Amino acid sequence: DRHLENIMLQPNGKLFHIDFGWLFNRDPKTKNPMMKISPEMVAGFGGVESQFFAQFMSYLISCYLQVRRDCNLILALLILLRESGIKVVEEDIVKNFDWMVQRMNLSLDDEEASINIVQVVYEQLSALFPKFLDSMHRWIQQQRK
Repeated sequence: DRHLENIMLQPNGKLFHIDFGWLFNRDPKTKNPMMKISPEMVAGFGGVESQFFAQFMSYLISCYLQVRRDCNLILALLILLRESGIKVVEEDIVKNFDWMVQRMNLSLDDEEASINIVQVVYEQLSALFPKFLDSMHRWIQQQRK
């Protein structure tokens, strides 16, 4: 559930996500981006030329590569969750598997995957559709009040 209202700022300046209601690609919106990053978030880092954005990108690449390395373990745990009673896992286990494998780009080596995730960030920074979705989400929330 990737909209800016689900991102909070801690007193120490760290951002964190607060709503994990839609897991494993079960978001009702279609065409969700691989990740949510907006110009507003990057401005919070001090811009794309800042040391904090560079640090973010370094952490992102490290985390992405580690999750890719651990993907088989994650998928094995997903199989174990099949009998857990968690509806989202039980209903579409094969779909969840395919989605995870696709998102991890396992056919790429680490260097290619690093380049790919950097490209994803810069594509999202200039993408118009996520901005439209954020605007629609804000409008819908205002209508509910």
